[in-house]
Amino acid sequence: MRQAFELCKKNQGPVPAILATGLRKYLVLQTLEYEPAKIEEQVVKSMDDYSVHIVAALERHLPILATISSAAPMLGFLGTVQGMIVAFDDIVAKMGETNIVEAAAVGIKVSLMTTCFGLIVGIPAFVAFNYFTGIINRFVLDVEESATEMIEAVTLQTAITTADSKHRGEPQP
Repeated sequence: MRQAFELCKKNQGPVPAILATGLRKYLVLQTLEYEPAKIEEQVVKSMDDYSVHIVAALERHLPILATISSAAPMLGFLGTVQGMIVAFDDIVAKMGETNIVEAAAVGIKVSLMTTCFGLIVGIPAFVAFNYFTGIINRFVLDVEESATEMIEAVTLQTAITTADSKHRGEPQP
């Protein structure tokens, strides 16, 4: 277990960090000769507690992307409404003086441009939000799978240690 702990400490990333937390707890509690059931319970708790902080750190900028991807198209649509208001004002103001299509063209152009710019900003932000959310979800899944495997290894190691102690007639932790 000590080798696994050292390996996790050497590697960076959320999975090794969480596993190192659990292994550290295991090694400390084993040294203090805690009972096996308590060791497993405390190892799981320490990894769960630490994983909450890791996931929060990974997700810290996602609300910004979510806000941009939602707000940018709305701002574009606001510009669309403003452009249409200008177009209709121009039609009314120039009624009889000029061609209605010419009078409306400027406002409609503003409408289309603001919608376009809103979508130009919003679509990439939305794609980035979904991309990073997917990466974080994969990290969480990796952590859960690795933690489950480690807990199984801790349980097996504890059972082997307990069985060896019984077999040799030693007092049990």
